[in-house]
Amino acid sequence: MGKQEILPPLRTLPTKARETATPTIVPSRVQPGGIIDSTLMRWKANRHARTLTAVAGRTPAETDLFDAQTQLVEAYGGRQRAVARLQELPEIISNERAKRRVERAEALRQVEHRHELAEAQRMMEIAHAETTLVDAQQALGRNASMATRPMSLPGRRRTAR
Repeated sequence: MGKQEILPPLRTLPTKARETATPTIVPSRVQPGGIIDSTLMRWKANRHARTLTAVAGRTPAETDLFDAQTQLVEAYGGRQRAVARLQELPEIISNERAKRRVERAEALRQVEHRHELAEAQRMMEIAHAETTLVDAQQALGRNASMATRPMSLPGRRRTAR
């Protein structure tokens, strides 16, 4: 036997620059085969394309349906709220009427209170004026009785008339 030689592999090892590069994916090539196989494959591809087109066309229709259903639910909710408010309308009106009555009664109480305060103020002023008048009359009465009374001199007695 002769010497055996070890040969390196035919492919080259990747370098550092190639390791950092992003790998490129190349789709595999379809082998259509013969005339019959290629016709069947084309028929299948066209059928899939029509199906996918129909599904893609259905998506906006489903979106429109969902939007219409949402609007319907919102309209129904608004209608129910309006019906409930309409059913409560007699109670609302009676409550508002009661509030207005209470406000008018309060306004009347305030007017009566101001009238009572003014009346009490007038009574106090009259009492003060009467007190001042009585005090003045009493002061005048003392002064008048003193003026009409003869002055007594020391050692002289007053005689009765």
